Amino acid sequence: SSDVCSSDLFPSHDRMTVNPLVEIGSVTTCQGDTVSVPVSVFNANGVGAISMVIDYNANNLTFIDADQVNPMVSAAMIVNAGTFNGQTQVRAGWFDINAINLNGLLFNLRFIANATSNLSFDLVTPNHCELADANADPIPSVLFQSGAVQVVPSSTATLNEIIPTGSTFSVCGNSFSTSGTYTVVCGSSYRDWE
Repeated sequence: SSDVCSSDLFPSHDRMTVNPLVEIGSVTTCQGDTVSVPVSVFNANGVGAISMVIDYNANNLTFIDADQVNPMVSAAMIVNAGTFNGQTQVRAGWFDINAINLNGLLFNLRFIANATSNLSFDLVTPNHCELADANADPIPSVLFQSGAVQVVPSSTATLNEIIPTGSTFSVCGNSFSTSGTYTVVCGSSYRDWE
């Protein structure tokens, strides 16, 4: 009889390698909403420097800032937006002589969403997107996954509600405690309609 778990089938020197991944999230929101898009780094060990350039359509998204910056990089992380060689970009950079391990949220990018836009890593221009070690040598085999902001139309509803004294009525994140006719725009939170 053959042993399915024999060492011939699974030699000890064969190890699965998980490449570091830098990922921009994809989110759906309503027109005019402020949206947070996560930028995460997974399975990255020995990181001493980060360089990211993210292209986006400035007619469709208005960059506000980056927030919820990972505490391991927050003291020295620089994130800004501008137009460089005709392309609107968010650029992020960080370095430290003490290498760190990253596996999760790096920061959120906040935009006002006017229309749908891709958020694409600039992988064409050398050195624009890379993770490097403490010696500034690029970490090999890093994967970069771009994201997007999808904008869906806002919904408006006119409601005529009779609300008993002492009660409240809630819809789309709004609470009402008196009877009346209300116009509610359910665009301030896309999740209200999910």
